[in-house]
Amino acid sequence: GISLKQLQDLRTQVCSDAGQDAFNKMTMRDICKIISPACQREKKSYALVLNEFGLEAKAFVTHCWDEAFGEFVASLEQGIEHMLNPPPLWICSFA
Repeated sequence: GISLKQLQDLRTQVCSDAGQDAFNKMTMRDICKIISPACQREKKSYALVLNEFGLEAKAFVTHCWDEAFGEFVASLEQGIEHMLNPPPLWICSFA
C-alpha cells in the first residue's frame, strides 16, 4: 500500500518540478510515466520503492487513467484526511 502522505508528497514534488500549469494538466497516466524510471530501476512497484517492507493496505481505491492526479489526491484528502490514522491505500497505479 501507499499512504496519503506519500501521495501528497508526490503531488508536491511533481508540481514543484513541472510547475503549476503543467501539473494541473497531468493525469494518472502522466504520473505513472514519471514514477516508472524509479520502479524499473528498483524492479518494484512504486509503493514498494517508497516502503521497502510494504504497507498492509486497508482500503482499495480505484481511479480513471485520464483523471487529473491533483483532483485524485484532493478527493482522497476529502475522504480520509480527517481520520486520526488514515489507512494505507491499495491503488493499482502504485501497486
